[in-house]
Amino acid sequence: MSLGVGEAKIDLFPNKISLTGFLMFDTVMPIYQTGLDFLGQCTLPELEIDLSHVEKSDSSGLSILLGWMRAAQKKNIHLHFTNVPKYLLDVARVCGIDGILPITYT
Repeated sequence: MSLGVGEAKIDLFPNKISLTGFLMFDTVMPIYQTGLDFLGQCTLPELEIDLSHVEKSDSSGLSILLGWMRAAQKKNIHLHFTNVPKYLLDVARVCGIDGILPITYT
């Protein structure tokens, strides 16, 4: 399943969520809710969040990841973020949360 909102898109796969485009304040809420619904139905012990196709993001993109982390923890699902763009890591560093993000480097 996939959902496109403006210049952002979320694709849902059995063991992965893939984000594409621009994760900005005006596009994140439907993307966030779709991922949250997917996590609510997920029965896997772990799930990958692939950010390789994210072209731009502000702090609202980071808030999606944090919200999904919280939802996954409640269901004992281990999330790991892959292909996190440098600029998103920079925002996380500035906010002081880079150390809590479960990033898998490939």
